[in-house]
Amino acid sequence: MPTIVVVLVIIYFIREQFSFGTVGRLEYIIIPIFALYQFLAVFKATQMDFVLLAIIAIISILISRFQANGSRVRIEKVATYWIDNDQGEQPIYKKQVTSQGGRRYLLGWGAIVLIQIILELFFGHEALNGSQIWGEVFKEIISDMFAWVHLGDACQGSWYIWALTGISSASYTYWMSRKSPAFRSVILKESHTVDYEEEK
Repeated sequence: MPTIVVVLVIIYFIREQFSFGTVGRLEYIIIPIFALYQFLAVFKATQMDFVLLAIIAIISILISRFQANGSRVRIEKVATYWIDNDQGEQPIYKKQVTSQGGRRYLLGWGAIVLIQIILELFFGHEALNGSQIWGEVFKEIISDMFAWVHLGDACQGSWYIWALTGISSASYTYWMSRKSPAFRSVILKESHTVDYEEEK
């Protein structure tokens, strides 16, 4: 992958973290469950692995809480269709819950990518060179931008990478659900309607 392409994608990814995007169940429910399932499918229960798993879990939970504390959730009114009346066309709105990762999310994401590279260097079967490291960064960006990409990685990857992905993403969903009733109402499909416009 040409370096300039990776750099441009990184710049775009960073800018996207300061924009509000729609909250959906694929990214916050299905992907964490899928990653944790993949982890359980390939995990080898040795004493050393349990120690490493505990370290990964603690770090993932702490990073995800740091990310969630800096994230924002708001409710936007989106025009879905228009109806004709005596005054002309009138838009019909629906409420849409959106979120913004922001600076803390980016810092946490960078820490997770760095940890992933360190795990690959120390526990992977092959040494990573510069281009492979750039490739890992690019892959993580694409996976974060398009959550469904994770579904194409079934039966691939080491257990510690799946553990890092699954625990960090599931923890982020948990912290965001605790922080924001609006966020929780979307991913859990709760029936009640939230009645505020923005949450810090």
